[in-house]
Amino acid sequence: MNTIKATANKKFKIRALISLIIVLAMTATLVPGLIFLFGGAQSADELIRMGRASFKEGNYDRAIQLYTEATKKDPSRAEAFNLLGMAYRMKYRSTNELKYREKEILYFRKAINIEPRNVNALLNLGTTLYDMNKKQDALVYLKKVIEIQPNHPDRAQVEELIEKARAEGT
Repeated sequence: MNTIKATANKKFKIRALISLIIVLAMTATLVPGLIFLFGGAQSADELIRMGRASFKEGNYDRAIQLYTEATKKDPSRAEAFNLLGMAYRMKYRSTNELKYREKEILYFRKAINIEPRNVNALLNLGTTLYDMNKKQDALVYLKKVIEIQPNHPDRAQVEELIEKARAEGT
């Protein structure tokens, strides 16, 4: 009888341990999401970091959520608005829905309004306008990139776009 009780007790302990492991695994997976959903104390930096990871994974909807939350935490953060514009750019490219292109432009402009010398936002807005065949508008932003950062790593490509825009004059 004691061996039956001992075996049952061991089985119970093993099941309890397995259940605990499952609960811990689920908690580790759910807690970051729950913190985000219920307004955890994540900083704009942490939200941007998480947004970059989602963006890199191709999860643009999640990146948009995280970058949007970062802009709410720190509305003076041009980087967050620029990254939000990039996430909308990728969303536009995957869906071809004009509403995403409009948001892309909106957030690049917000980044520039906050930080007028933000070369990344200027370049992003310039290339977007160029892609939309608004080449004269694009010129303004592309020229600023070179003006602000003469040794920009993409200088040759930016100058090429500037020359094409000037030549096409649209």
